Amino acid sequence: MLQSSLCYLVKRFGKVAVKPLKSMTLDFYDVEELNTAKQQLLLDVNNMNLDINLPHIPGRRDGDSKAVRIVDDIFTLLTFLDENLKLNLLPCYMTDSPDALPSGRLYEGDLSVLMKFMHKMESEIKELKLALASVTNVYNRAETQVKGSYLPTADSVSVINKPAQSADVQLLSSDFMNERRSLPQRVWVDEYTTDSSSCVDQIESADQNDWQPGKKA
Repeated sequence: MLQSSLCYLVKRFGKVAVKPLKSMTLDFYDVEELNTAKQQLLLDVNNMNLDINLPHIPGRRDGDSKAVRIVDDIFTLLTFLDENLKLNLLPCYMTDSPDALPSGRLYEGDLSVLMKFMHKMESEIKELKLALASVTNVYNRAETQVKGSYLPTADSVSVINKPAQSADVQLLSSDFMNERRSLPQRVWVDEYTTDSSSCVDQIESADQNDWQPGKKA
């Protein structure tokens, strides 16, 4: 049966440690290839008609770690078959090209140091992404709360839109009215002026009568 990823995994399972074997599989094959290999392996295991219960393997995986979960499911099935001595019952998987198989030399010798550094850097980048997402969420919540606290109420909007008279204008109006009340009435002034003129005229008339020549007192 033509299946490059299963050909590699079945042949290398038990001969290479699980952790580096998983790393090589994840680095070399894409998600679609791994999902196809998982579905094929599930079908082949079910066709064995084993009298023992199989571990629960979800048929579909989603999320950011989809490839990792698919590889874990494949290794769960291979481990189950190996523990029950049923690994040899699997069909013979083949590949159409040696280039379709990953090379273990990248994970051996001096290059293993570089691979470890790359894996460490990848894990740190993931942690930074999680931290950045967390900080972004906190900032967005804080911004929302600040905007909500400064929203204008109906009363404040009505007060702002209402054309109210300023305090200075009111004070000037009050002072003007008080000053107007303190002024004398024009009628009184006119009357005073009229009375004064008549008094002066009477005095002048009396003086003239007193000083007429030939008139006895």
